[in-house]
Amino acid sequence: EVLARRGLVRQLWMEVQRGLKRRIALSSPNNHAGGIECNHPNPQRLLDVVDRENGNHDDERHANVYFQLRKGLKLMCYISDSPCGDAAIYQTSSSLSSSDNLTFTGAKVIISEKTGVTMDQCIDDNQDGSKDAAQLRLSTSNPAVVVARECTQICGALRLKSGRSNIPDHLRSTSHSCSDKFCRWAILGLQGSLLSRWIPDPIVFHSIVVSADPRCDDAATIDTNGNNDNPQRLALHRAIIERTGATIDFLRNHIQQSVTVTDRIRRAALEWIDCIDRHNREALSVDIVAHQFSQGKTFVESSSITSSPLQHEKEDKEGEDREAKRRKVEKKGTSKKKFSAAGVSLNWQPLHATDEISRGDGGGNCIEVTVGASGRKQGKKPKSLQDFERCSSRLCRKKILDIAISCIALHPNVLDEKQDDSSSSEQYSNMSYAKFKERHVVRHVQLIRDAALFSGGPLTGWVTGTSSDFAISCAVAN
Repeated sequence: EVLARRGLVRQLWMEVQRGLKRRIALSSPNNHAGGIECNHPNPQRLLDVVDRENGNHDDERHANVYFQLRKGLKLMCYISDSPCGDAAIYQTSSSLSSSDNLTFTGAKVIISEKTGVTMDQCIDDNQDGSKDAAQLRLSTSNPAVVVARECTQICGALRLKSGRSNIPDHLRSTSHSCSDKFCRWAILGLQGSLLSRWIPDPIVFHSIVVSADPRCDDAATIDTNGNNDNPQRLALHRAIIERTGATIDFLRNHIQQSVTVTDRIRRAALEWIDCIDRHNREALSVDIVAHQFSQGKTFVESSSITSSPLQHEKEDKEGEDREAKRRKVEKKGTSKKKFSAAGVSLNWQPLHATDEISRGDGGGNCIEVTVGASGRKQGKKPKSLQDFERCSSRLCRKKILDIAISCIALHPNVLDEKQDDSSSSEQYSNMSYAKFKERHVVRHVQLIRDAALFSGGPLTGWVTGTSSDFAISCAVAN
């Protein structure tokens, strides 16, 4: 889910970059067409260019041309398994699941005053009266963050990405679960805070589609009987749509009562909130489809659960040792395949004739293969700084940041009024990625972000990683 969204963000940045270049070409003295360029009839494009005069954006530092999602275009996200975190907690068939019939997400719940989850909810009472707190973990990258596997699943709680329990604390991920990220994207838009300067309206999913969990009773009849009562869909609705709606209600009250913001920023923030509220209530849907990915996690797990008892019974009747039989079957080449998580990932990006492909952002290939453990492109291991630059994925933040800096250089009047109009890379040489975002973020989007993640509501207590920040030391190509 995260890589798919990152690919979308990169594609949006590339289209903004192309649009700004075309605008500069059309406004040059040698061009006699005049005005904003008509949108190119490319069926693959995601954005339309819109004249600033037809818009309504309350940030005086916004560009005088902006973009919006192409009319009639709807974004849908398909996932073969339920997103980790809150959406992965639902009832399954009693014959195929654990004693309480509730699936357990691997994502770790966050224990803090802001999230409202306490340690007592994650401590198991043993038969001898003692309490087991061995599952608690402390993230040393942020000492205030404690995560754990709760004994009884807590619905609606914020969680960090799943990982092995024996991972050292300083290596544990501070990335949130996909269920939490879907809520965040529904509030702040898929484009991110930097792109909101050129795309002032939130870009959100129209539909989130997940393959049916075969461990649910009605998985096989979901297309004919509907899925409104399907527990897997109800979990998706609870984790994404209901939490998003509750966050919107909190944001509206919080921003209306805030006395530390200007009327212009408050008005822009409330317009953004009204837009996402209308979409969340009327347009956004979560759906379950009967199609199942044969190598998906839930499908493989359910197959092993249903086949094991029959296989063991047959082996007992034949009186053969199970290990000996397994070796015998493997020798004949008829053993059942065992699936494990892929070590690589693929991302696809459409190429445009004017795209710059000489800076190691995928070359001329539409498909890029990255190694999951490192995030680098598949191939020769890097040995020097130049190798690391060349081997980094086009979806990494560094490569996307290069495009963002290029867009700012192409359109210097979007820079903060306190800085000069120079678009050279020297002004960013001593700046970190976090500082860059803080400098160029749209103010009302920043207000909404801070209020949603840190001031209250279902998403408060959001964990932000500090170790992932980096210095900007790249040259910017105009």
